[in-house]
Amino acid sequence: MTMNPNVIEEVKRQASYRWKEIFLALAPQLQPAIEKAGRHVPCPVHGGVDGFRLFPHYEARGDGICNTCGHFPDGFALLMWVNNWNFPQTVREVGRVLGVRNLGGARIERPDKEEEYTGCIKVLHDAPYLNNPKNAQSFTVTLQLENQKTVTLWGMDLKTALEGIRAQAGDWVNVKRIGKRAIKFDDKSFNKTIWSAHKADSPEQREAKAQAEKAQHDRAAEQKRGAILKIWKDSLPLSTNHAAILAARRYLMRRFILPANGKGLESFAVHPGLFYADGEKVLGTYPALICRVTDCEGNLVTLHRTYLSFNGFKAKVPSPKKLMSVPDGMSINGAAIRLTSVKPELGIAEGLETALSVMRLTGMACWSVISANGMRTFQVPAGVKKVHIYADKDTSGEGERAAEDLKTRLMQEGIKVLVHVPEMDIPEGVKGVDFNDVLVKRLIG
Repeated sequence: MTMNPNVIEEVKRQASYRWKEIFLALAPQLQPAIEKAGRHVPCPVHGGVDGFRLFPHYEARGDGICNTCGHFPDGFALLMWVNNWNFPQTVREVGRVLGVRNLGGARIERPDKEEEYTGCIKVLHDAPYLNNPKNAQSFTVTLQLENQKTVTLWGMDLKTALEGIRAQAGDWVNVKRIGKRAIKFDDKSFNKTIWSAHKADSPEQREAKAQAEKAQHDRAAEQKRGAILKIWKDSLPLSTNHAAILAARRYLMRRFILPANGKGLESFAVHPGLFYADGEKVLGTYPALICRVTDCEGNLVTLHRTYLSFNGFKAKVPSPKKLMSVPDGMSINGAAIRLTSVKPELGIAEGLETALSVMRLTGMACWSVISANGMRTFQVPAGVKKVHIYADKDTSGEGERAAEDLKTRLMQEGIKVLVHVPEMDIPEGVKGVDFNDVLVKRLIG
């Protein structure tokens, strides 16, 4: 039967970001893959050990891959494969789960009140409905909930849902009443209750997983902190006589921001040979200008890296400026590269080179907040009474918007604020100008 294209598009639209619910209702054999999204599990069709996985963000599109059968770009293709359905049947079944109208068949009516339970199966078996011998044969399951209360549920579709996940007494499961569907049997009409079911963790399993995840996060954070400290330890001060130091000095001199007295360079160091990775591929090692990024209390958050060539230019890599990964429990929001100690009157600018340019142009202490987001989230440390914001002038206007957003917040906090914008036009074909461009124009015209 041909389906209305508008109905197909509506089902596709509503299915987006609801594929977990759909899979649990229509393909409970995908439960292991749902629990370990992004990791390999036994294939729901071929079995084995690790032949299948759902993609990490499968809930948006429902996509997955089988090592034997290939890639399934969306949940419709995946359900057709798992359940051996054709496309119209798949659209109808998904639409019924979602409650879409005009599907050409009985639609699942959504319940007025959601009914969902998570508990340990104490009893499950076939029995006459409500254990009354006069009633038709049905199926019952009794769950003991986490609060120790019990609930008894009935329905043949419940049996289908639990069999689909191979549930047995002692298992923890989650069952959800999706709704009702009108059916006919022996020329009589009935409303059949539709259930979904999936395996769940017991309270002890949840606690164990939470502890394991915390331990994993702690180890990852420690590894990140260790990597940050090692790179800083292996870096050299700008006063050192080394080829990498010469590269960094050439880079700063090209921007006219190498202070003769070294003022503003206390937070700098130079790594003599830092590897550059693009994904899992290492492209090479380069001299790198390293800067400490600290929070409003002066605690080290991460490092900012500028990869250089030995002749004093940015290295020819995809992203010559990078932040190291921030350890869990810390945030780049509000942080800055401190080029001076805390002053009662402080300037801030986005880029490192811009902040150094402001210091040379005005003599004012100035810090780098790295980006427009850093501008918006900057946290003023104790002791600062007045802030000068040196905004980038972009064709998009983003730099000035970020500056105004910060100004509004700081004024509400009782801090005096002035915003400065480069008084020069943006040249044709250029994305914007900043105070390093102002400095260069002033020095060389």
